[in-house]
Amino acid sequence: MLLMKKISAFALSLFLFCAYAMQLSAQIDRSKAPLPKPAPTIELGKYESFTLENGLKVFVVENHKLPQVSFYLSFDMPTFAEGDKVGATDLMGALLRAGTSNRSKDQLDEEIDFIGASLNAGADAVFGGALTKNADKLMELMADVVLNPTFPEEELEKEKSKTLSGLQATATNAEAIMGNVKKVVNYGTAHPYGEVMTEEHVKNISAADLKKLHQTYFKPNIAHLAIVGDIDLKTAKALVEKYLKGWQKGEVARPTFQTPKRPENTRVVVADKAGAVQTVLSISYPIEYSLKSDDYFAAILMAEILGGSGFGGRMMQNLRETKAYTYGAYNSLASDRLIGSYSAGASVRNEVTDSAVVEFLHEMEKIVKDGISEDELNRVKSTRSGAFARSLESPFTVALQAINTEKYGLPKDFYINYLKNLNAVTVEQANAAAKKYILPKNANIFAVGKASLLKEKLARFGEILEYDAFGKPVVAADMSAAGDMTAEGVIEKYIKAIGGREKLESIESRTMEMNAKIQGMDMAMKMITTKDGKSFSSQSVMGMQMKQVYNGTKALVDTPQGKQIIEDETELAKMKESSVLFPQLYYAKNGTKLTLKGVTKVEGQDAYEVEVKTPAGSEGVEYYSTETGLLIQSVDADKGTVFSDYKEVEGVKIPHKARMGTQMGMMEATITKIKFNEKVDAKIFNIK
Repeated sequence: MLLMKKISAFALSLFLFCAYAMQLSAQIDRSKAPLPKPAPTIELGKYESFTLENGLKVFVVENHKLPQVSFYLSFDMPTFAEGDKVGATDLMGALLRAGTSNRSKDQLDEEIDFIGASLNAGADAVFGGALTKNADKLMELMADVVLNPTFPEEELEKEKSKTLSGLQATATNAEAIMGNVKKVVNYGTAHPYGEVMTEEHVKNISAADLKKLHQTYFKPNIAHLAIVGDIDLKTAKALVEKYLKGWQKGEVARPTFQTPKRPENTRVVVADKAGAVQTVLSISYPIEYSLKSDDYFAAILMAEILGGSGFGGRMMQNLRETKAYTYGAYNSLASDRLIGSYSAGASVRNEVTDSAVVEFLHEMEKIVKDGISEDELNRVKSTRSGAFARSLESPFTVALQAINTEKYGLPKDFYINYLKNLNAVTVEQANAAAKKYILPKNANIFAVGKASLLKEKLARFGEILEYDAFGKPVVAADMSAAGDMTAEGVIEKYIKAIGGREKLESIESRTMEMNAKIQGMDMAMKMITTKDGKSFSSQSVMGMQMKQVYNGTKALVDTPQGKQIIEDETELAKMKESSVLFPQLYYAKNGTKLTLKGVTKVEGQDAYEVEVKTPAGSEGVEYYSTETGLLIQSVDADKGTVFSDYKEVEGVKIPHKARMGTQMGMMEATITKIKFNEKVDAKIFNIK
């Protein structure tokens, strides 16, 4: 009976609720979208601040939920040109923790580890964290790193070596190439934002350069220190005064530069990545846009509608959902107090490169011409508001907002009124921002991929400029310098230079051992190749073993993660092509297409540039010395390899050193042993 009464009471409540809902529904006009709710009131976390006599500004945010404290020291570094030492500032930041006048690098590491703390440093910030009881010790170590770095020569050479390895891999990384080229074209080489690091720059940098940068720019009067966590103002002030009061302030110059301008007409900027199967696209140009711009909030909402994160952006809906050209298409509006930028981009299949550009430009033109709707604006307001509110859950956000307000000269209520200003943006204001910042007729269209294809497909969009991986204008290979030479002639000259066709064809097998270095790790390699098209290779690094076998019909890859039999016909065809002793011997026989592009400079030498397309679909470019005929460099979709130190082995010239770009960075390999016609145990080609 009691159960029946409960059910009856529930039924009555449900009936009354439904009746009320129907009445309410009758009062709603469903032909109109609901009005957005008023902007929620956001209570920003509180902070306290003080300034030392030397100009260091300190912000303290108390948060006693956990017994830990974090320190974040940020430098308001001026923008300046590095000239022939591009990368020096980054190296200076990377080596701050490499040792001080009081502690070696190892001692620093030991003391930081002993208290279970973290301490990291960069060119414009030093940050760390520790338990509350170890805050004093961490502050001592942090101050030592900031005030007394020594930049040891040995550590500098290690860091330069790592930097050079990364640079050498750039030619095989489309995103890195895009970044370099966009810098140069958008800002110009006379502007600091247009400087691109090269090997020559890194080799120019000395420890004295790093010391000078540190002495010039690490000054307390352009620094802001945030202290967040289980600490009060009195304790924080005592810590800062104890370790940083004696830090001497100094004048820091802020150079001025000519403001980069967007192009007067659309330009197409192409950079080559040999053998690329897709194109990395970007439509970009500089804009004057900063946190202090009157239309800052209208612009970020407009850009979110056009190509923001997620699937709601117009560009994503068009290029991915409708056209299936890409996995993702986005845009960004980057603010900067010196000069901002607009960029839109995606990675697309080669065959739809021009079609993708058409759609990007269409969406840009459409938002300028037709504007946005109230519904779209309300949607992105909600998304942005939620993201901002969630960011406030971190007490560190409060400190960073205080630093940004001070650093960029923002109104004191900028973040307090952030949501209010965001939600106050009207459709008219967002449309005005589109007209101001979205400029499809004054844009640089950047494309990284197969240059010959890109120039053909994108010529209709505007003047074409071609740059290399480091943003230098490409000087087209000079066909006149090649004279009567043909691509086939270049290959024959190479075959003759390394030993002659008869000698090479007499070789039945090659066994080779190599030592290599990648990211500071040593690697041992062994490779065996036979004349009948079988190959074996093994690699050992940090105790881990890997091998690959091709027996003429199928292949095996054996790694610590397990064994895999390769059955894909395309992959097997490429393995078959690479499992030969001297590939150039067979170019004429197997149908490889060769095209001589002319003579160009490679590794400081005049070289014949030969485009190579194999029957299995592999594409690349090979560069042969015009003087010696030897192969200097080869570049394909996966890597670029530079060959050097040719030595004669049993009548055949073999390059004993190679530098090659890999996904892990640059690998440098040296042959330690090589034998021809050594008896090979057939069992090594067994695949089970």
